[in-house]
Amino acid sequence: MQRLVRRRSSVRQCVVGVLTVVSAAALTVLAATVNPAGAVGSLTLSQTTVAVASGSYTPLRVSWTGQPAGKPIFLIICVKPSADPTFTVGADCSSLSEVTANGSADGSGSAEIPVFRGAEPSGDNAWGCFADGDAVPSGILRAPTCYVRLTNDVVLNNDDAVEVGFTVTGAGDPVDRGPLGAPSAAPVAPAAAPSEPAAPTVPAGPVPLRFTG
Repeated sequence: MQRLVRRRSSVRQCVVGVLTVVSAAALTVLAATVNPAGAVGSLTLSQTTVAVASGSYTPLRVSWTGQPAGKPIFLIICVKPSADPTFTVGADCSSLSEVTANGSADGSGSAEIPVFRGAEPSGDNAWGCFADGDAVPSGILRAPTCYVRLTNDVVLNNDDAVEVGFTVTGAGDPVDRGPLGAPSAAPVAPAAAPSEPAAPTVPAGPVPLRFTG
């Protein structure tokens, strides 16, 4: 009888232990999949692997739905999602990539955002979006995935932020548009054509003769 009780007690302990492990694992998965910031609406990228020339940028078409009606939309390239507890817009997003769009009555819309390849172009942040095989400058974090971040009302609004990850590649001979944020060169005006010498003035009618003596 004592042996039977001991066996039942051992079985109960095993079951409790298994449930504890399963519960801990379930909580871990739940924590990894829930965005504590609470994303609003949806964000779609026209492509998630973007061809960008080294040190340059490529405009990427993005679209969204489910945003509050009439609220302005803010898009920006970031190195991490806002669900990361260490995330801040100032340190983890590129100000030169920011795009603002007007809100719409149905909360949907689309715009182009510049996706850059290389170190964050403002030079204020020590990270960048690099393709495989790119040389990464010393002191710069190479992000294997960067993010398009969308939020509404103000750019610092993390409560409604939603992000979609992307990678950059040099495949396909992408167009080199120069560094993001670099001033465009002013067009050079063509040189003026040399002016023709003025024709001599010929008085109209007969010229009177004058005699001196």
